[in-house]
Amino acid sequence: MKDLSSLNLDYEIKKRIEKYLNILIDEEEKEFIEKCINEEDIGKLHQMFYKDLEFGTGGMRGLLGYGSSCMNLTNVARAALAVTKYFYNIHSNIKNNGKVSDLKIAICYDTRKNSQLFAKITSIIAAKNGFNVFMVKEPLPTPFLSFAIRKLSCVCGIMITASHNPKEYNGYKVYDNTGCQILYPADEEIVKYYNNIYEIEKCRIEEYERLLNSRNIQFIDDSLVDDFVESSINYDNNKKNYSFSNLKVAFTSVHGTGITPFKKIASRLNFEVFYPEKQILQDENFPTVKSPDPENKECLKEVIDKGIKNNADIIIATDPDADRVRFGFRNSDLSYFLPDGHEIAIILFYFLCLKMQKNFYEISEINLNSFLLPYYGATTIVTTDLIETIARYFGLDIHITLIGFKYIGETINNIKDNKFLFAAEESYGFLASSNVRDKDAFSSLIVALEVASYCKENSITVRSYLDNIFKQFGYYKHDTINLFFEGYEGLNKMKRIMKKMREEPLEIINEKKVRKIIDYLYDKTDLPKSNIIQFFGENFKITIRPSGTESKIKIYIQVIGRNEQESVIMLDSFKNSFIEQLKSSSPDLFDNN
Repeated sequence: MKDLSSLNLDYEIKKRIEKYLNILIDEEEKEFIEKCINEEDIGKLHQMFYKDLEFGTGGMRGLLGYGSSCMNLTNVARAALAVTKYFYNIHSNIKNNGKVSDLKIAICYDTRKNSQLFAKITSIIAAKNGFNVFMVKEPLPTPFLSFAIRKLSCVCGIMITASHNPKEYNGYKVYDNTGCQILYPADEEIVKYYNNIYEIEKCRIEEYERLLNSRNIQFIDDSLVDDFVESSINYDNNKKNYSFSNLKVAFTSVHGTGITPFKKIASRLNFEVFYPEKQILQDENFPTVKSPDPENKECLKEVIDKGIKNNADIIIATDPDADRVRFGFRNSDLSYFLPDGHEIAIILFYFLCLKMQKNFYEISEINLNSFLLPYYGATTIVTTDLIETIARYFGLDIHITLIGFKYIGETINNIKDNKFLFAAEESYGFLASSNVRDKDAFSSLIVALEVASYCKENSITVRSYLDNIFKQFGYYKHDTINLFFEGYEGLNKMKRIMKKMREEPLEIINEKKVRKIIDYLYDKTDLPKSNIIQFFGENFKITIRPSGTESKIKIYIQVIGRNEQESVIMLDSFKNSFIEQLKSSSPDLFDNN
């Protein structure tokens, strides 16, 4: 192999390659990297080693491939070693006869390419480093892992998933003993362990069966899945027993994990259900969609067609690890109303507030003196502000966090006095059960089924239900724009765009004065530091940030109009104006967007 010093590469990249070659556990990958070095393929070496995988808002996530920047066997083994070392050290007080003997870890995986392989490698490393490993028998959802950690009294958990990302991605989520994704300082400590691993003991996949037979690794019992389903059906505040037998439901798991719990729910609640049969088959290639993200309407085509064919009242789609969920509700003309993530949050939260207050759901009959003081909700800085308005209206506490459901999970952990009611983030992540500390499609879909059943019984559409809420509080409209910047050069462009926004902040947007700017990286707030900038003005809010899990910049826009038409026009106008101003300020950074 050629000497790295002779290659035209940055010093940091050379160091990364050198270190990586010392810890490689995959011979095929080693051969490929050495070939690139010998052929001086600078482009490929840059792509493989321009960064180390980092823990973002959704854990560690990246493209499947070779090198320090990608999800592969070596980086997964490295992550597993870092995680187990960290949790072993902080829980080393768990002893029996002088030995650590009750360090439990739960490991779960989705249906993606290499997910089971990565889970097995993780379980081998955990078992060989002093942990009793509890492993799922089959792909199961992320919220189940959170539930299992809590019920099995594990000190931590690992979920192998890239959630709703395209098939080329995979990822690694780390959870603490509460079932919540790790936060500061745990994330930074694990990254330190990760960066300081210079040697990985060779581990062969064949060891998995041996460790399984010796019960160092054991399967999670099927009864715990049943307990999870029962917990979803009887979410904390489900005080009214409600019949769903009047409902027709169309459901898709988009080739992911959601089908297993959902079939149990359907059987338990006895509603009529219809499936797009090809799309509920678990498949790492997600062959019926371009991307397995229910946020994209293309992803919903098959379940909508199935719903129309069978006159379904509600359509439901979960993403591959079934933490996110999207709904469609039948209109009077037999088409489907597809509320976005903000609108779903509004519908479910308002419904739950009324349910807690009155035990019936009529929007027009509200007793302002009947407050719900013992309850609270949680949301994020980019989710609709109408959640906060509704909470104040009903007398609830509302807690607003940074982007990432881990911060909501932390909030639930910290609040002891009041009862948890509901949490939401704009990207189709909702939670109605305090038995889970991550977004959860299943407790959320039970609430959506209640909404659909109530509206059907009372001969109103869910769309009209939402319209009545808007009439009461104002017409909130939202949009999210994704600007993609792939690879090493893309990362630099994203940094320069955020730098430009700070050095030359916008004072006027869409001919409206910016009245307030919050820079969460440098301004003093009650929230942790984060690379996010928000612009506020009369009836608008715009947020810009780099994604924590993908190579893209995300822009969130909110407007409030006096009616539906005005809010739609405002949203389109602010969106076009902000993007135009952003691009005109740095035209050289947007040649591919």
